[in-house]
Amino acid sequence: MKLHFHIHYQTRWGESLHAVLYRENAAPNEHKINIPLSTNDGANWQGEGLFLLKQTLRLHYHYEVRAGAKVLRREWQTVPRLLVLQPDTTSYFMTDQWRDLPADAWTYSSGIARVLRRRPRGRNLSFSRFQHTLELRAQTGCPSPEEELCVCGNCPALGNWDPRQALPLQEILTNEWILSLDADRLPPIFEYKFLLRHPRTGKITWEQGPNRQQQNKLLPAHSCWIQSDLRPRFSSQTVFRAAGVVIPVFSLRSKRDWGCGDFGLLEKLVDWAVQTGQKVIQLLPVNDTTLTNTWQDSYPYKAVSIYALHPLYTRMDTLPAASRRVEKRFEKERQKLSALSQVDYEAVLQLKLKRLQVAFEQEGEHVLETEEFRRFFHKNARWLPAYA
Repeated sequence: MKLHFHIHYQTRWGESLHAVLYRENAAPNEHKINIPLSTNDGANWQGEGLFLLKQTLRLHYHYEVRAGAKVLRREWQTVPRLLVLQPDTTSYFMTDQWRDLPADAWTYSSGIARVLRRRPRGRNLSFSRFQHTLELRAQTGCPSPEEELCVCGNCPALGNWDPRQALPLQEILTNEWILSLDADRLPPIFEYKFLLRHPRTGKITWEQGPNRQQQNKLLPAHSCWIQSDLRPRFSSQTVFRAAGVVIPVFSLRSKRDWGCGDFGLLEKLVDWAVQTGQKVIQLLPVNDTTLTNTWQDSYPYKAVSIYALHPLYTRMDTLPAASRRVEKRFEKERQKLSALSQVDYEAVLQLKLKRLQVAFEQEGEHVLETEEFRRFFHKNARWLPAYA
């Protein structure tokens, strides 16, 4: 199998372009494949890679600008390019554009893409392949959860400009859409446009600007030509406005707290936000900042881990019960701290850590042997041992 890369990028003297490939979900230190590209005019870069493949392989890739061994610039990679290689396809031709930070970068955030504007995504995404395949790839966050992103064009295979016959694209990654076409059913040059189609209301929104023109190149048998980085032009860009609240977790106080707010009180905060018609809750950072075990660790923007949560916010009423004597001793200290008008950072943290230690001595050996913990450990093995 041969991969052919082509990208337009204007370089300066001494700069070169490289395509960098790596396995989907690869660890940061996992081996990457580097394919140097060449150019005759300093603007159009091409390169090839040869692979021996016996089963389907999912790869990510991006482009880099280098000067010798030094990397000067990389593409925006919040959502990396996805390449699904199938053993029955002998050649892939990628026609790409350099990816910078898009104007609608905010629509890629998890809060928007997974919650507020979450679109249904099929479990079995199909990367259809024909004798000669043309694959269109678009990037846009415009479709609402109720809309389809479609392509309609000037030939029967693309619906003859009838939006009811338009072909829907699949969202393979956040705001990344694909449509696989049988190139043998397309004319040598054809025109098309993107549109948004609302299946329930029948509303159609065409993209602005002139028709897009696409050349249907002659390809070898069992080949796929991928036309990437198409940006649909819709008049009303995706806009989301909502009221919300920003709050540090330690401010979520209750009569049963241990001197500061905890994660358990987020449930009541969510209920309150719903009752008051709010859509967004923003928290100050909640990661562990413990370095000195003093008040100097209270600054929330000095995290020692981007994964570990702060033990200060542990919901203590979920811990297994201890002996009556131990519970009585901790309850006395809890009441003192809960009655304070301000959070005593050092005292609260020390009291919670002591109570957590009691719980670990009581239940730790059992918990570490459970299948649930083994799954948790395996899922977080990239950071958990070093942090612990």
